[in-house]
Amino acid sequence: MERCQLINIVNSIIKEVAELHDETIIGLDDPLSDYGINSFLSIKLLVRIESTFEFELIDEDLLIENFSTTGKVVELICKYVSVC
Repeated sequence: MERCQLINIVNSIIKEVAELHDETIIGLDDPLSDYGINSFLSIKLLVRIESTFEFELIDEDLLIENFSTTGKVVELICKYVSVC
């Protein structure tokens, strides 16, 4: 899987969690809070990321800033899976 594919998958998950239209364009550095991702939805996002990519985050990575933008989420996933 290439990084571009990973970004598309992450954006799809974000859109699903935030209940956004498929046509919504989310930039890599756009704050996810702009799309309605709050602390509660960040947990839903975390669960979906873990289940989609089949890994479990360690406690030290459970920081809200790791879920602040698509780019940050992608960086976090790259730490756990060899797709980047």
